Amino acid sequence: MKQLRIDEQAVIDLPMRLLISIVLGCIVITTALGFIDTIDLIPSEMMVNINPIIYTINSSREIVNISIHVSSRNGKPIEDALVVVRGLGGLSYNRTNEEGLANLSIQVELPEGVYEGYLDVSIEAEGFSKYIQRNLIKIIHSKGINS
Repeated sequence: MKQLRIDEQAVIDLPMRLLISIVLGCIVITTALGFIDTIDLIPSEMMVNINPIIYTINSSREIVNISIHVSSRNGKPIEDALVVVRGLGGLSYNRTNEEGLANLSIQVELPEGVYEGYLDVSIEAEGFSKYIQRNLIKIIHSKGINS
């Protein structure tokens, strides 16, 4: 009979211990996931706005001034993003200000007989996916428009 009482107590204690273990495990997992959620494990995408996206030059070699606005998907400006514009023999880079704006000046050159070309844009910011867009900005020689 004594052996039966020990077994009866085990039948009552075991489910209670399991329940307590499950509840404590859920609390620990929830806390751990809360910390992980605050860390940016998956980089966000950034939004890039260039206006205008087509520039006209009047000579085969000219400096073009470009303004690029960088923001998060919810519209918040991204400060200190590295913006690089390259192509047509030129390279320019700058960092965005607190408003997410980067102003760049790049010297472009269109070879004789070529009346249009393109510039590539790449942007890097902490916590965001790298943005790379080839042939994003179009440069047109005014001689090509009139002919």
